Amino acid sequence: MNALAQAIDAYGHIVYSNKIKCSSLTLQELYERHPRNDFLKYKIARCLSGIHDEWAKLFLLEIIQTGCKGLRLEALRSLLLLKIEIPGNIQNGFSAEMQKLESFLKKEANKKIRPTRA
Repeated sequence: MNALAQAIDAYGHIVYSNKIKCSSLTLQELYERHPRNDFLKYKIARCLSGIHDEWAKLFLLEIIQTGCKGLRLEALRSLLLLKIEIPGNIQNGFSAEMQKLESFLKKEANKKIRPTRA
């Protein structure tokens, strides 16, 4: 299981860092084989920060509502990195910690967008 987790991390890093367009099919299959393994769900949620497809969006939105605290925070991070709008009814249920993380990540994203002055 440790090797699988490391492989998911490497895959996610390569996809995100190199802006590779790919589907979440492999991650879907892993999730279907291990649906109760929260550690793998965490790794998949993290990996999905570089994969923008419908399954990724649905998976992350479900995790943000039903997962344990760490899973919810990771799903929020991935959704924000993907620039996926989080529905208001889900945002209304955010804990104070999730609201702080959302605010922080949005500020960081805005810093990267602003042009530097010469």
